[in-house]
Amino acid sequence: MPKRTINQCRSFRLIVPGEAVPKGRPRAVRRGAFIAMHTPQKTERYEHLVKLAAQAENAPMLEGPIQAQMAFHFCRPKSAPKWKAWKDTRPDVENLAKAVMDGLNGIAYRDDGQIVRLFCEKAYAGRSEVAIELTELPEG
Repeated sequence: MPKRTINQCRSFRLIVPGEAVPKGRPRAVRRGAFIAMHTPQKTERYEHLVKLAAQAENAPMLEGPIQAQMAFHFCRPKSAPKWKAWKDTRPDVENLAKAVMDGLNGIAYRDDGQIVRLFCEKAYAGRSEVAIELTELPEG
């Protein structure tokens, strides 16, 4: 793969509407003598929503190392004070990011292992959505 400079690095922005769903823990189910693992249906549906949103925006397949920035916006509940900007309660930001990264696998990049730099935040906003920006990083 040829070396890229900062000017040659591609980036992609995406907004996924609706409240983000954290990556659920896999569940074990006994099937005879075997145990099968499956992802919770709510997580699968959200990952599929992320995938559809990326496909609708014609996400380019990014190569090499990638920087990911994600801003998770949540509607403010009536119980939260107006001065509070950050959502410092559940769900955990790393589980939210994992669901988004898994949803973009095979669409915006080959594998989420390509993500070498990750910036995430959870905040209150006027509407629930996830703003995602993926940027190819130069080698070297």
